[in-house]
Amino acid sequence: VADKIDVLYVVFKMDDQNRITEIAIDPRMHGKVNIYGNTLIMKRNMLSALVTDSISHGYKHFLKDAVARSVKRFKVMAYEHKGYFEEISSLERYFKVNLDLLDTDIRNSLFSVGEVYTQIKDSAPTKYGANAIVKNSLISDGCIIEGEVYNSVLSRGVKISRGTVVKDCVLMKGTLTGENVKLNCIITDKNVVIRDRRTLSGAETHPFYIPKDTVI
Repeated sequence: VADKIDVLYVVFKMDDQNRITEIAIDPRMHGKVNIYGNTLIMKRNMLSALVTDSISHGYKHFLKDAVARSVKRFKVMAYEHKGYFEEISSLERYFKVNLDLLDTDIRNSLFSVGEVYTQIKDSAPTKYGANAIVKNSLISDGCIIEGEVYNSVLSRGVKISRGTVVKDCVLMKGTLTGENVKLNCIITDKNVVIRDRRTLSGAETHPFYIPKDTVI
């Protein structure tokens, strides 16, 4: 159960046993509703049957057509998630959710419960130059910080050169900046290179995205 926000458009109606009785797509609702978290768990043979049935009837939307039409035929149950949840459905949402992790309470609510299994790629600790300034940021290992970083999230192997100022940015693995660069509200994909004296700026509501392997 969560307060409805603009990016979530699917809600459930349930009985007292948490059995789903109706799925509403893009409802006009206010207050607290049962939000769909975009996760379904079912046996493979059931998934195959639903897909096959949808194709034979010309259905195109899996949740709206296949699942929603099946709640009367099958026992479809809801699992209540009480922890942290955000839906990333746009570039703007991706930007906001990443920067939200700078909030200690949000970060702890996401990572303090259970374990996170991922590939291990050990790197050397991040190196900070004599004139480096870093405030309210998450810096991965393997980075080199010689400039200034504020309110940003930096993935592994990012280099911020001398005289460069990074504010409110999400920089992915291997991003390299030249000297005296100014970045504001920027998202870089992997291995982006931004040469000396470039100035790039987006906005909180419309961040500027730089694709993978781009050289500017």
